Amino acid sequence: MHPRVQELIEHLDSSHRGLLQAIEDVPAAGRERRPGPDRWSVAEILQHLALIEGGLARILGEALESARAAGLGPERDTSPVIDPEEMRMLLDRTRRFPAPGPAHPKPGVTAAEALAAFESSHRRLRAVLLSGDGLALGEVVHVHPAFGPLTFYKWFAFTGGHETRHTAQMREVARVLKGAEGCCGVLKGAEGC
Repeated sequence: MHPRVQELIEHLDSSHRGLLQAIEDVPAAGRERRPGPDRWSVAEILQHLALIEGGLARILGEALESARAAGLGPERDTSPVIDPEEMRMLLDRTRRFPAPGPAHPKPGVTAAEALAAFESSHRRLRAVLLSGDGLALGEVVHVHPAFGPLTFYKWFAFTGGHETRHTAQMREVARVLKGAEGCCGVLKGAEGC
């Protein structure tokens, strides 16, 4: 495997493991509960990620196929592709990035359904990256609505960072929900507490 693709696969896998752990930290009964009126539940976060990664798998897959058909050559650069400063900016949750309309979760999806959709989208996106192994993916560019033109490599770096950003959001949800529980582990004000 080319070192740049290996770097991104490790980045995606690490982000994915962290996200799955954050889901486990939220009790199953609370994964569909919003921590506030204008905040997403774990199920909604997962649905958002499924929508984003599913769309990226399609868009980046098409961009790669077009570049391949146009004669995209082999990758010769082995320098790292993940910029720590870009990751710091992306992971800063004090800075808001509103999701575009099509990436907003729809009501009524269960956490289990959202997780299954996310896992499927994540696998497809990872497969797109692996399908370009050894090609000059730095020459394949697609425009991000907020960050401008990004190379294929930067899109995958962004995707791992995006998952990590939402992992932090899930941890916030877990803290809020745990703070809303009373002494017996049920929501404050619930009958019998």
